[in-house]
Amino acid sequence: MDYKVFIDTNILLEVIFVRNNYKICRKLILDNYKNLYISALSVHICNYFIEKYNLNLQEYQEFFNSFEIISLDTKIINSAYKNYNKDFEDSVQIASSISIKCDKFITLDQKLFKNYNHLINIELLK
Repeated sequence: MDYKVFIDTNILLEVIFVRNNYKICRKLILDNYKNLYISALSVHICNYFIEKYNLNLQEYQEFFNSFEIISLDTKIINSAYKNYNKDFEDSVQIASSISIKCDKFITLDQKLFKNYNHLINIELLK
């Protein structure tokens, strides 16, 4: 059985835009590349910013294809509503990871960690 690691959107954005936590986020992705999962919502959010800052969208297609992408469906959306805690996008991410029984959810978001760590194993990347 594979160990499943869900990557939050903020980690992807750190890598795409080479932000402050770029090195640690990139290392995380490279070290776990066979077991990484993201939601379709993460792809949408990242592509929104890629287009907003006039980056070439096609250049990032291969990057996103290196992850297992979890589709959004009614079950995930209903679970997100059920577990909603002040940030619907975070709730959708958590519901997506729970839907495929991820072993670990990794984020840079302290608020997400605080609001949802009772539902799933969340690692706060520092």
